[in-house]
Amino acid sequence: MTSLLTGRPLDGRVAVVTGASSGMGAATARRLAELGAAVAVVARRQEKLSALTADIASAGGKAVCLPVDVTDRAAVRTRASA
Repeated sequence: MTSLLTGRPLDGRVAVVTGASSGMGAATARRLAELGAAVAVVARRQEKLSALTADIASAGGKAVCLPVDVTDRAAVRTRASA
């Protein structure tokens, strides 16, 4: 049985998507925003993240970009506490 999500069932929720600067990560971030989630997009490439957050905002969604290399534990902790 297949069910297609419609509407905004994720309103009031927050999603964190790593690897969001391109490909499946960017597509996932866009879809989560369409479903109502506020999305934190995380990846190394600031310019790609900025473009993605602008796209999400122009479609009526909410997103914030967090440029960080998730393989760098200290950088992740610093970004998380900011």
